[in-house]
Amino acid sequence: MGDSGSRWSALALMFLFGLAAAMQLQSVQSLAPLLVAQVGLSYAEIGVLTGVFMLPGVFLALPGGMLAGRLGDRRAMAIALTLMLGSGVAMAMTQSYAVMIVARVAGGAGSAVLTTQGLKVVTDWFAGREISTAMAINAASFGLGIGVSTGLLSGIAAYSSWQAAMWASAALVGVALGMVLAVYRDPEGAADARGAAQPGLHLQISFPEFVLALLAAIMRMLFASGYLLFMSFAPVLLIARGTGVAQAGFLVSLSAIVALASVPLGGLLTDRTRKPNAFIALGALGAAACCFMLPQVTVVLPWILLFGLLRGGCTGGIMALPSEVLRPGSRNAGFGVSSTMYFIGLSVIPPLAGWILDTTQRPEAPVWFAMTLWLMIPVTLLLFRFLQQRWMGLHAHRADAKNA
Repeated sequence: MGDSGSRWSALALMFLFGLAAAMQLQSVQSLAPLLVAQVGLSYAEIGVLTGVFMLPGVFLALPGGMLAGRLGDRRAMAIALTLMLGSGVAMAMTQSYAVMIVARVAGGAGSAVLTTQGLKVVTDWFAGREISTAMAINAASFGLGIGVSTGLLSGIAAYSSWQAAMWASAALVGVALGMVLAVYRDPEGAADARGAAQPGLHLQISFPEFVLALLAAIMRMLFASGYLLFMSFAPVLLIARGTGVAQAGFLVSLSAIVALASVPLGGLLTDRTRKPNAFIALGALGAAACCFMLPQVTVVLPWILLFGLLRGGCTGGIMALPSEVLRPGSRNAGFGVSSTMYFIGLSVIPPLAGWILDTTQRPEAPVWFAMTLWLMIPVTLLLFRFLQQRWMGLHAHRADAKNA
């Protein structure tokens, strides 16, 4: 890939990789009725298969990012996609629950590395350019992958078999692997950065970078968890108020459809206006207001649509924050920190929300918990900006003094 237009080609590849990872994550849930009826799994076992796919990210995101710093992005992503391909093939060929567990752990390990590297690669190509737009488009691949998996794989299974659907999911990973091997090249200067790094696996990141990357990661985690809780528990709230199961799911899904347009649009406007703080704060506060209002009103559709619009508006700004504070040589470690926090949040917060619902027996409680997560984003942003100005300003002052 040459530099002329190549960053958009790289973004298209990262979008494909994100789509493949999201589809593999959701594949078990999409095929759950058939796996229960034909393989004999319970829904609890289905839940375990979903959970173990996310678990490796807690432990592998950071060391995986450090390893990628030594191997290069292309090799790291090829290894990750190979693990995911093996996982998909194994899932299509087995009816053993033990084999499925091992396959999902392997696929989750690959997905964790791929997710981390996708963020780092987009930053490498777009830092200082259309970074918010690029990050928003890359983030949209997750929501699209979940939707495509739910619709397409269940459709394939209905017309053929659940094994055919698993093969289809694996085939997309195979296409992604072929593309990274045949097309993708690391950006210019990446090899020089690896050559300048210390031998072995080291955390190539300064203390200020680590803290700021951690704060950015917390905002990403709050954002992703707040969105997931809304999408998971808003239907529960509507059903408790008398809405039919199918209608409740359809109404809430409209928020995701709106977000398909609002996410890249929000990133584009963030880049054009250069006001990420406004988009992040207003988007998060607006999403929190939607979570607060949903249990209070009888006409819910406007608030569901508004949630999708506002959630999309703050996506690009949040995802682009690490690019403001990480040097090229520290991005592998920085995004490893970010992805670790992301996987921890998605592993812990949804079960906590379920516990809140079981304990309170109030269907609005998890939605208000989501509201709390959204409200924490502007607070964290204030701390992020304060420390960024203090540390970055001090660094610039020392550099000026040294050059005087």
